[in-house]
Amino acid sequence: MKGLFAFLLVLTIGLVACSGSKHYSAAPQYIIYGGDTLTDSLLLYEMEFEARQHSDFDKLIGSWDVKTMRRQQRASLENLSNVYIQFKTDSSISGKGGCNSMSGRFTVKGTSIKFHIIVSTKMACANLDKENAFFRLLQSTVSAYTVEGKTLLLRDGASNILFECEKR
Repeated sequence: MKGLFAFLLVLTIGLVACSGSKHYSAAPQYIIYGGDTLTDSLLLYEMEFEARQHSDFDKLIGSWDVKTMRRQQRASLENLSNVYIQFKTDSSISGKGGCNSMSGRFTVKGTSIKFHIIVSTKMACANLDKENAFFRLLQSTVSAYTVEGKTLLLRDGASNILFECEKR
């Protein structure tokens, strides 16, 4: 029995010593008595750890000109003009797809992003196929983002860049 308690004590000390620098709150100590003396006892600590995903939500806020679009991984890069997205602090978006105005909602968790309920006006225009592809990819395929300075990259689930945007 003493061997088991000694093993658990060494294991607990080893885990605490190897845990590195983490946030933990002051926690109560628990002493479990296994025998008649304190030498047979085991000291347990209850810890609370905190972890957060990195998010660039604040860097998203504002207007972004969408410069290029790639419909599929090996598809040719398409240049876009008069296309922009404006991210607002209330998690709504507005913008333009080239000809038609759009609005909707977005959610961010870490570096994941999801666009919801994108609606647009329905005016007939030249390059309507390109605009419809933009709206479709935005709502159904974009799942991640990266902000690097004044560049926003919107990516699919395989980290392929779908849209490259520039801060206005």
